[in-house]
Formats: sequence, C-alpha cells, structure tokens
Amino acid sequence: MSLSILSEKKIWITGASRGIGLATAELLASSGAVVFASSSNAEDLKNKFKALSKLQEIIPIKCDVSNKNDIVKAYKSIKDYYGVPDILINNAGVGIFKPFLDTDYEDFTKIIDVNLKGPFLTEKAILPDMIERKSGVIMNILSVAVNSTFLNSSVYSASKAGLLTMDRILREEVRKYGIKIIDMLPGATISGIWSDEDIAINGFRMMKPIDMALAIKNTLELSYLGNLMVEEIIIKPQLGDL
Repeated sequence: MSLSILSEKKIWITGASRGIGLATAELLASSGAVVFASSSNAEDLKNKFKALSKLQEIIPIKCDVSNKNDIVKAYKSIKDYYGVPDILINNAGVGIFKPFLDTDYEDFTKIIDVNLKGPFLTEKAILPDMIERKSGVIMNILSVAVNSTFLNSSVYSASKAGLLTMDRILREEVRKYGIKIIDMLPGATISGIWSDEDIAINGFRMMKPIDMALAIKNTLELSYLGNLMVEEIIIKPQLGDL
C-alpha cells in the first residue's frame, strides 16, 4: 500500500458507485484513507467494493443525497462507526441534457435535488462538527459548465453554478474555523453521464475517471500542506471542451 498524507484520514464521498466517485474512492483507500463510499445504489456499491474492502478500509453506505432523511441517517452511521470525517467530497450528480423548452418540471426537480440540494444537505450535516473541531475539508465536484455555454444544459449548468456561488460565500463564512472549501471544475470525463454513442465518438478526447481521481487526491494532499487553500480549480481535456 502506498501511503500519503491522507493516510488514516476519514473521507466521505457521495456518488461513489461509478465514474469519478468510484475511481476516487478506490484511489483514496489505496492511499491509506478510511473511505465512506455512499450511493443511492447500495447493492452496486457492495458488489464493486466487496473484493477491495478486504484489503483496504472502504465502508459502503446507502445514501440518496436528494433525501434529507437518508443524509441524516448516513451521517449518523458514519459518526457512530468512526467519528466525524476529516473530508467530505460531494461527487454525486445527475445530468439531463435537453433544450430548455423540452425540460419538464420533473427533470428540473431531479437535477436541482441531486446537484444543489444534495451538497447543501451534506454540508449542513457535517459543518457543525467541523466547526466544533475547527478543521475540515469539503470538496465539491462541479463542472466547467458553470462558466462555459453548452447547448441543452441550461438547468444542469444552473445547478452547478448555484453550488459554486453557494460555496464561494460559505468559504468566506467558515475560514475563521479552519475549514477549507474546494471546488473542482472538470471538463468532459468518461462516465455514466455520457451516452454510449457520445463515448464511442468522443471518448478519445475525454479524461478518464482515474485522471480526475488523481487530481482530487493531489489537491486534497496539498490542502494539508502549509497555510494554503486551493479554492477553485479547472481541469479540462488537453484538446479542450467537446
């Protein structure tokens, strides 16, 4: 096992059953961290982490981030098991990509509930304990869609931009408690948010989940070195936006 400054850190990551979340959970666990990997799909989590958890500390937890009761229950189980996490990574996200006029209320609600309400609820759950402890790192995985114009993504982009604005204000409110708020803005990355057709055509241009996992790990490590805080970081495929 390759240890790092994150060794024995307790990390809660949402949306950990696929894509960036899955790759990040595995990488952080292999670095010696205790990883609480949550997803709304509990069986998928258990199957994916069954073999790995024998060697490393990964605790699968069912949690639908759009459901307040799920978050309260998940956070209580984490605290009861191992105490307050050192790091929260809000990675769970959903993308529904349609022209604005074709986006119905159900689409809007689902996107906002997962992408914006979810991080609001997880941060509300964990922050009082981080403030009491006077330390903690919260990282949110957003998208370059917050500052680029992509057709058929008006509500998705709005959900990510809303989270970025919320984080910028929250960051200022919690600085005095030694808490660091980090926003990662990745470009196109191979994951379930893309259709098989999109990946077949443009997959060669996209980043891989492990690429983002490495960037997340390195940024978290940097956050524990010295009196500094990475606030916002944009990471795009070398060939640019799709």
